[in-house]
Amino acid sequence: MVYNHAAAFYIYGLYMKGQIEKAYKVIWEMIHDPDKADLIQRGQLSVFIPNYYRGAFRQSPRTTGRSSQLFNTGATPWLYQCHFDGLFGLKGDIDGLHIALKLLHSLVNSFK
Repeated sequence: MVYNHAAAFYIYGLYMKGQIEKAYKVIWEMIHDPDKADLIQRGQLSVFIPNYYRGAFRQSPRTTGRSSQLFNTGATPWLYQCHFDGLFGLKGDIDGLHIALKLLHSLVNSFK
């Protein structure tokens, strides 16, 4: 099983450690591929990230990758936090808003 809430914590940790490309890749893997076969396998539209995706390919290859359909999870807010803090580099403190944009760097490297 891929527990997306925990994956979001992992992504956040990668961003905080400066592993921008790896964090971006993990986020991208959680988001649906527009490919029809991917949508059918996951069994949901790409309007939310569910609580988890089923695993155990050897035991249940037919349902591996299937969405839990559970949208009431903290995974989505944590992914927003990953985007704002990690990818967009936005940090607020007593001195104001600090911006250390990492988005362009990640996008450029993802297309290499």
